[in-house]
Amino acid sequence: MTHGTSIRATIAAQPGPLIQENVSPDVRRDLGAFLHRIVPENIALYRHNDEGPDDMPAHIKSALTQTQLSIPVTDGRLQLGTWHGIFLLEHCASPHCRALILTLIGEEKEPARRSGERHCSG
Repeated sequence: MTHGTSIRATIAAQPGPLIQENVSPDVRRDLGAFLHRIVPENIALYRHNDEGPDDMPAHIKSALTQTQLSIPVTDGRLQLGTWHGIFLLEHCASPHCRALILTLIGEEKEPARRSGERHCSG
């Protein structure tokens, strides 16, 4: 896929994919701290705690964040801003194995032919 295509990344689980500044790690730290403030891990606040104190907060954070990204591709390059990166914002405190599903939508650009090369069908 090289031109006019769109990559849609869908996360299978609760973490949220996001495009954010990739220069300062403080951006990601601040986002995590903000989500922790608005959705605290306090077992007394929630009924659903089957997997521990981060269980229901992770569900709420997942509901508040995006679950997929669509990113345009031109000439084989992701069209992101100069300072941007793609991140997976984990909502659980305990370690988890995560799956990432990429769906490519679009048409592949035909490879350039060398001078004098013939294209035959059949």
